[in-house]
Amino acid sequence: DDGSITTTSATWSFTTNYAPDNPINPSPPDEADLASSSTTTLSTYVDDDGDSLITNFYLDGAQKCSSSSVTSGTRISCDVAVTPGNSYSWYATAEDQCGAVTTSSTWNFDILTTIKNSLQFDGNLKFDGNLRFDQGG
Repeated sequence: DDGSITTTSATWSFTTNYAPDNPINPSPPDEADLASSSTTTLSTYVDDDGDSLITNFYLDGAQKCSSSSVTSGTRISCDVAVTPGNSYSWYATAEDQCGAVTTSSTWNFDILTTIKNSLQFDGNLKFDGNLRFDQGG
């Protein structure tokens, strides 16, 4: 005996938390041109590894919606106010119960302006290869 004492503990195990997957499959998709409207719905799929998540949507850098207890692997949506003729950028974040956060890519879309003019047709139609709109009567 050399006088040393050895003590052995129980075997310990642990698992690490993985950050949520980046939100994917955006709607509207990147660089979309959307019909004239005062609202649109942003949506994306989030993490699919079983975590309960908090998802936030940002439009032009400002948080617009937050959803808690989102089931992983589901599509989450957010309705936002928009103005015809404007361009927007948006992204989403996903945060799990351990505080791990991931951020999607930034996606862009445009809201088109609807042109409302009356069209008068006299029964004759001729196309010379040019198209123009006259503002007059």
